[in-house]
Amino acid sequence: MITVKEAKKGDEYIIIDLIKQLAANQNPDKYVETNVGLLRKAIFKENPDCSFLLAYNKEKAVGYLSFTWNYSIWIGRRHMLLDDLYVNENYRNNRVGEKLMIEAKKICVENRIAIIKWEVEEKNESALRFYNRLGAKSKVKVICKWDFNDSFKN
Repeated sequence: MITVKEAKKGDEYIIIDLIKQLAANQNPDKYVETNVGLLRKAIFKENPDCSFLLAYNKEKAVGYLSFTWNYSIWIGRRHMLLDDLYVNENYRNNRVGEKLMIEAKKICVENRIAIIKWEVEEKNESALRFYNRLGAKSKVKVICKWDFNDSFKN
């Protein structure tokens, strides 16, 4: 049976392992720069930089959903910004992703937040079908990224 829980102190090692699994699936693992210490600082403080939901099959973590809160100046309220939704390939098609998304929706409703936004690759047809099945609407938009991270390296 799949259960979903909010990440707690001590889960940093589980989260790092799941992030690395996702990175290996998408082949950008060389871009994973975070570590247990950085995650701990980001998650477990009064106003966290990000939050995680973890999906378990018994005691084994099999997926996660990470998110932040963002504010829209156009609609005048906050929304959830989903960063990653990942399910270990051995547990796909078992409603793990759906359970993570439903838990994210519950958190939003409890906080009177009416919108969850996220990005998905246009060619990721299985993800688009999954999100459409949940009732999400997609629209094509160009995402720009200005990366000057190298400015901070010695």
